[in-house]
Amino acid sequence: MRARVRIAQGRLADAWDWAYERRVTAADPPAFLAEFDQLTLARLLIGQYRADRDQSGLDQAGALLDRVVDAAQAGDRAGSLVEARMVRALARHAAGDTSAVIPDLTAALTEGVPAGYLRLFLDEGPPMTELLRAAERRPEPAASAEYASCVLRAAAAPAAAAAPSSDEGLSDRELEVLRLLATELTGPEIAGHLFVSVNTLRTHTKHIFTKLDVNTRQAAVRRATELGLL
Repeated sequence: MRARVRIAQGRLADAWDWAYERRVTAADPPAFLAEFDQLTLARLLIGQYRADRDQSGLDQAGALLDRVVDAAQAGDRAGSLVEARMVRALARHAAGDTSAVIPDLTAALTEGVPAGYLRLFLDEGPPMTELLRAAERRPEPAASAEYASCVLRAAAAPAAAAAPSSDEGLSDRELEVLRLLATELTGPEIAGHLFVSVNTLRTHTKHIFTKLDVNTRQAAVRRATELGLL
């Protein structure tokens, strides 16, 4: 999450430090637990292209996003597919391929906005605003124009309090646990994946519930989605 903030701020060198530390590369095979990092890297490669116009980085982002989109489709992971298509639309927009932008942006809007994924679009800044305005002006498909208008209205509205009730945000470890809570893994399976005891996992989960002001795993996932944490 911090790397994504750095990218939005234009602090690309700091974001690259994250990529090197996490050993995330554009050649990595798609995997559900790696998708968050891979989509972050794709954003970084797009941002780098905007800064230096190095086509090779944009090509790497495109290939990576194609793999993530295919994997998300095969796994029937709707949320991942919405985000991957949205980021691929941004990559194609950066490349100037306006005709290829439309299918991805249309699919992301028509699947994402009704499901409540507004934050995904709102966090992308001026390039996404430009795409949404273009979609809003297109008569077809009508649903895409309507959903683009919905996102733009949300962006123009006064910012609502969207942070967890706790003064502290989620730690990196709690974010990692939260992403696993959004999967179908059982508690013991999550604990095994993280190499911690079930009791330690319960402690992390309790802290997450407190910070998100929820009482169940399902509610935590819904709240985290609303906050743009997933």
